[in-house]
Amino acid sequence: MLTRIILFPCIFASTLDAQVVILLLRDILKSGIVITDNQGEVLRSIRERIDHWNPKFKPKVKEILKNLEKKHRFVEILPDQQLSQVCSNQAEEECLKIFTSEEFYKVLVRNSQCVNNVLDINRVTCIEDYAVSTLVDKLKKSDLTLNEWKEDRFEQEILIPLFKDAKHIKIYDRWIGRSASEGNTNHQTTLKWLLEVFQRVATIRSDTVFEVYCGIYPNTKDKIPLPKAVNTLRKFESEVQVIFPYFRLFIKEEIMDNQLPHDRYLITNQIAVYIGRGFDLFVRASENYPRRIRDLQIGYCSNLTNVHKHYTDRSLRDL
Repeated sequence: MLTRIILFPCIFASTLDAQVVILLLRDILKSGIVITDNQGEVLRSIRERIDHWNPKFKPKVKEILKNLEKKHRFVEILPDQQLSQVCSNQAEEECLKIFTSEEFYKVLVRNSQCVNNVLDINRVTCIEDYAVSTLVDKLKKSDLTLNEWKEDRFEQEILIPLFKDAKHIKIYDRWIGRSASEGNTNHQTTLKWLLEVFQRVATIRSDTVFEVYCGIYPNTKDKIPLPKAVNTLRKFESEVQVIFPYFRLFIKEEIMDNQLPHDRYLITNQIAVYIGRGFDLFVRASENYPRRIRDLQIGYCSNLTNVHKHYTDRSLRDL
């Protein structure tokens, strides 16, 4: 759902491809992460080159770069490998160092000798060919229907790209609370799994949060009385916090005239996705890993303000 990309400053060297570069940056804004060096050399070089662009294109590309920054899509890393000098341009050299680390990246370049001597061609997209590349298809894909997927594939293609560079995770799913009032605990297995993946791939910081927002709608047909269902959820929260102290659970009591949205969301500080069948993703939680994921639809969402507004509505009592 998020693609890590290295942007070589050379693609900003000429305004001849300005329209293609702007389309590329728009696509990255939708579903990409730009990996840069921790010294800021790459971004400085990119901005210096943009300053020499035709004034017709310069404001738009600067606006997109600003939006990428606001969405925390620039991720700095310290390259773990030193190279002998293979490129005369320092910023290009930093990009090559990033590329040679263990992580998998898609690379966008302009044809040049130093790049061609080092890069794996299967991981490279030249800006001249971007419009007909597999990368453009990946960045533009708006949603997925997951049929017969298993946990391990879901981790690799969905969770790890979402979690890898995230500082916080927020899950909104009213059915987590409602299922507790029905005596169903499958969501507990799923949430523990998500937390385990996050702990394994993300950089945990002092300000890291993993928050789950859910609702309970009192119903005479419920198997479990509301106070007991809330206690079950709070017990689960306490047990999880022993291993994942940054985990928090928020429970809202829904009312007839104000029920929480039916859709489910996973939101990070970088991007938001909806998950069509919620966070009870398994056919049977008792299955061994990797369990099979139920058929579901997953895609990007943009109505974050409305989602958060519903879950923070003061007319809904906190439980």
